[in-house]
Amino acid sequence: MYSFLEYNVFTMKHSKQYTIRGISEALDKKLRQVANKKSRSLNAWVLEILNRHAGLDEEGVTYHDLDHLAGKWKEDHDMLKALTEQRKIDEELWK
Repeated sequence: MYSFLEYNVFTMKHSKQYTIRGISEALDKKLRQVANKKSRSLNAWVLEILNRHAGLDEEGVTYHDLDHLAGKWKEDHDMLKALTEQRKIDEELWK
């Protein structure tokens, strides 16, 4: 596990930094309010917003690896019956 210093040095070497100019007082206040409400740092909250809007976060990612299965589910009554039988509790075993 990385120590705090090693983690920060690694992160700083492998990430970019931006300076954004022209932030209005109203936008600054709103960003800080929302970050505080979400118990996040301003930096973490802004990164989350940027990632989401760039389509790089989990919410923005659409997976297609199971698309070929969509709409193909068929009820198997024998399987459902077997599962129901397996889920019955044997009262004698729990005494």
